Amino acid sequence: YVAGRKNVGNIIVRVVAQNRGRDMSALFISCRDLFLDDRYGLVCRLHSKKTPHLAAGRGGVFKRHMFENLLNSPGYTANVMDMFHDKPWIGIAAPPVIQISFGTMGHIWAGNRAKTEELVGLLKLNVHLDRDTPIGTFGSMFWFRPKALRKLFEHPWKWTDFEPEPYPLNGTLGHAIERLICYAAQDAHFTTQQILCTHLANWNFSVLEYKLQKLSAALPNGDFCHQADMQKRAPLLRAAVGDFTMAIGRSVNHRSSFVAWLLRPVYRAIRKLWRSIV
Repeated sequence: YVAGRKNVGNIIVRVVAQNRGRDMSALFISCRDLFLDDRYGLVCRLHSKKTPHLAAGRGGVFKRHMFENLLNSPGYTANVMDMFHDKPWIGIAAPPVIQISFGTMGHIWAGNRAKTEELVGLLKLNVHLDRDTPIGTFGSMFWFRPKALRKLFEHPWKWTDFEPEPYPLNGTLGHAIERLICYAAQDAHFTTQQILCTHLANWNFSVLEYKLQKLSAALPNGDFCHQADMQKRAPLLRAAVGDFTMAIGRSVNHRSSFVAWLLRPVYRAIRKLWRSIV
């Protein structure tokens, strides 16, 4: 496909030794030597992103989010390369978290935090993991300076470190490394820059605005800070209402067990309704 193109200077084909770890093992084992000898100053990492466990439409949205935000056009790509040239402190450039058709906002750890914390210790990274939504290369396609990820390339990963097929949807070494890439760059004193092309920025904004409207409509009127504060207080409110209801029940039962027996169906109905709301 690329043979004969004027702007292609060299073609290297690698065949992975084992079918373990998918794209992550292919990068950090099969291609390790390419990024440890400093022959490349900047790399755009892509892969097929087949996502066979997803419906074709959702998988297509994810792939489009990756490819179009990384290599949208010759001019866009030139701007990305200029950004790395002008800002030597940037080590990673990646699209923002995919959120259209995916429940990732605030839940991107998806059961992978414990494994990621284990790798932080293994690689001796001096970083603090974000609580809810870490900045990451979700989809594992991104621009990077190899020296920003030197600790990941230097580590002697083995094929047996990665889980065999059929590959679990979460909790694997590959999923943890995916979430660790930007932290590894941070440990190497580089920052991460999110990049987004214009038409996908418009689409993402519209969907985010719709989501925020739906969430805000379920909360009392107020600005975002007020609503966010109410969300933080919600567990305390639920606990307070539960304690208050229990206190009323005990008080009525103490004064008249017969009245308490009559009100028991009402109490159960209210408790069931409250649980469905909260």
